[in-house]
Amino acid sequence: MADVKYVLYNITPSTTWSLCADVAARLDIGDVPSTSTTPTLLQVKAWLNLAQLDILHKTINDAIPTLWAKQEIAGGTLSLDETNITGIWKATLATDFVRPIEVQYWRASADAGTLSRDRVYGVVILSKEMALAILSNALYAPTVTRPVGWFWNNEIYIAMASDTVKYTNDKLIVNYIKEPDLLADDDYTELPHVFQEYMIQFAIIRAKQQDGKIEELPALTAAYEQGIQLINMQAAQSYYGIRGR
Repeated sequence: MADVKYVLYNITPSTTWSLCADVAARLDIGDVPSTSTTPTLLQVKAWLNLAQLDILHKTINDAIPTLWAKQEIAGGTLSLDETNITGIWKATLATDFVRPIEVQYWRASADAGTLSRDRVYGVVILSKEMALAILSNALYAPTVTRPVGWFWNNEIYIAMASDTVKYTNDKLIVNYIKEPDLLADDDYTELPHVFQEYMIQFAIIRAKQQDGKIEELPALTAAYEQGIQLINMQAAQSYYGIRGR
């Protein structure tokens, strides 16, 4: 299965095998789930979609490169935060934002100036409480070249020196993990296909829970969790192995 991509559901598994059909086969309820099977087709589809989110929140960023996304926010669209303190701006995040990978502030030389890699500054992401606490700290306070940021209520806040001038051509770049699209019939998951097996395992765990087969859950859950952690370890080793040479 590792080298084959499965759609969520297709009623003719002989032409296109699906995640739903594999769940049905392992539960021995026929070729595919239906409205009359236990669990039903609707339930299996819901579990497989829920599995995407569960896996997403249990994996490291490097294990899910297919869900990397980028949002570019023009400096001219950054607004003052509620305190109206110069040097603290905010912007609304993308609707599919889940968690950050990296945030950069590209600074122009003037409103009509061009951007240069010499003026690209990594934004230090902190908790809201910690970021606000250091704003008045002379040693750790943010500056133009050392901006600080935090996330709150689907918005990103950027703090620099209180006298910082924001240029129209500045650019805030948010590299982030996005939420996978909800799967419909004939859709492929946006997760790397190695996770298909664990999506199926997740649906089977839910089916066993519903059926009251509690005694089977510890082994099934352990296999599911350990499999995801193994993928995390392999991704981390690959990351540090490549960059450590």
